[in-house]
Amino acid sequence: MKVLPRLQQAGINVKVISAVSEELFDHQPKAYRDSVLPAEALNDVMVVSSGTRRMWPVRNLGTLTDAYSLTSDWDNQWLTGGLEKEVIEEAHLDPESIFKGISRFAADHEKRAALQSVMAPA
Repeated sequence: MKVLPRLQQAGINVKVISAVSEELFDHQPKAYRDSVLPAEALNDVMVVSSGTRRMWPVRNLGTLTDAYSLTSDWDNQWLTGGLEKEVIEEAHLDPESIFKGISRFAADHEKRAALQSVMAPA
């Protein structure tokens, strides 16, 4: 949440949603679900989570999601530990890392779209 004003100031155009419970989201009306996370957006998503990249908070995410997401197990290594601030920085979940990750995701939009069109089955 701390990064949102900085993203806005930088003019970075991304939609930010909080995926707390996919099961509860599934119980919402279809029109609402489609307005928040339409099916076509699932191929253009990154995740910021203190959880693992093996369990995305939303199912059926695109193949490039992992390349852009920020999770505590980003490098498949155990964190070395330390103070909370140090652990968060090592996990790349501190505000600066999140800002850089979202900035990269936004800047690479055209690159991702081109790659996805090549990867799509014929």
